[in-house]
Order: sequence, then structure tokens, then C-alpha cells
Amino acid sequence: MSNYQLYENNVGIYTTTGLTANIGGRLSGSYTYKVQACNSAGCSTFTTGFTVTVLLPPGTPGGMSVRRRPDPHTPSWGAASGTVDHYDLGEQYNGDSWTTTAVTTTSQAFTNKA
Repeated sequence: MSNYQLYENNVGIYTTTGLTANIGGRLSGSYTYKVQACNSAGCSTFTTGFTVTVLLPPGTPGGMSVRRRPDPHTPSWGAASGTVDHYDLGEQYNGDSWTTTAVTTTSQAFTNKA
């Protein structure tokens, strides 16, 4: 055996004589890897593909504002970049402990806080 050739999504990306490869800098998405061994006589068939899903954290949400009415009051914020499945909205009422609410939109109405 002379080397191994690593493919990502059917494109050769790395040749090594070792048994590992460090791969970084990938964006969110799915990547399929396969490898083959090669020497002066040619290369083997590929291994079965192995799929890895990368999900990077989203960016920071935009600035926050609160629309105040007697009831409800509604905090809102700018959307974060990247893949977002929810926002964790923290609230502290009258100095009590913080509570966190998971919301899927960029605003949340709160009632009965007066």
C-alpha cells in the first residue's frame, strides 16, 4: 500500500499514508466520505460511504426592543443568521429568578406582568 485517497461528496480531497485525516472549515450540511487504498498497481474499490451532518451554531440575534402596553408587553429581536430552530428568551420579573422560554419566532407576548 502506498497511500489512501479520501473523497468527500465524490471529490478527492486528501491523500495520506496514514489512517486519519483532519478536516475542518465545513459549513452546515451533509458530507459523505469514502476512502480507497492505492499502490503502484492501482487502487482498491471504495469503502461504503459514511455520511456526516454538520450543524453550526447560528449567529447572534439582532438588537432587542420591547413594545410596552398595559398587557401584553412584547419583546422582539432581529433574526439570527444560519440555521435557527428556536430562540431561548430569558425573562426576569421583579427581580425574581430568570426563566427561559423557547420560541420559534422573533417576538413573544407576555401577559399578566403588571
